Amino acid sequence: MRYKKVLLATDGSETSFEAAKKAKILLEQGAAEEITILTVVPSLDNHCDPTTINMLKEQAASLGHEVIQSTKEIFGESDRVNAVVEFGPPAEAICQYAAKNNYDLIVIGSRGLNTFSGLLLGSVSHRVIHYAHCPVLLVKPYREVSYFDSPEMVSGIV
Repeated sequence: MRYKKVLLATDGSETSFEAAKKAKILLEQGAAEEITILTVVPSLDNHCDPTTINMLKEQAASLGHEVIQSTKEIFGESDRVNAVVEFGPPAEAICQYAAKNNYDLIVIGSRGLNTFSGLLLGSVSHRVIHYAHCPVLLVKPYREVSYFDSPEMVSGIV
């Protein structure tokens, strides 16, 4: 399948860099025409005075741009990769940006929480999968199968 527009959601974590590597493969193999790297700076508490909020927003935006630059390095010099920093609740901002700009695929990393922890904590990737208007490629962290894994886990992976 060929995707015209792919949205890569990143937060600077190791799993988001793994997601970027998968998106790069899509681009290199011709499965994607263009990729937009999106990082979302969470909304700031409105209980602070306006001067403090503005200062925090500037610092958060600066960190967002650092995340973008680190992720862009994975792609090297490519005119088919651009980047955006948005503000707001991460899952909602990702889904809204993807829908508003007609993306065909969202690529996002998973923190690797188990289902129960994910339900309790409500991960961004779970919410994106649930609310996105388009397919979502969820990239899980690589995990070695250890001696302590249950036989059910191992048989489910193999």
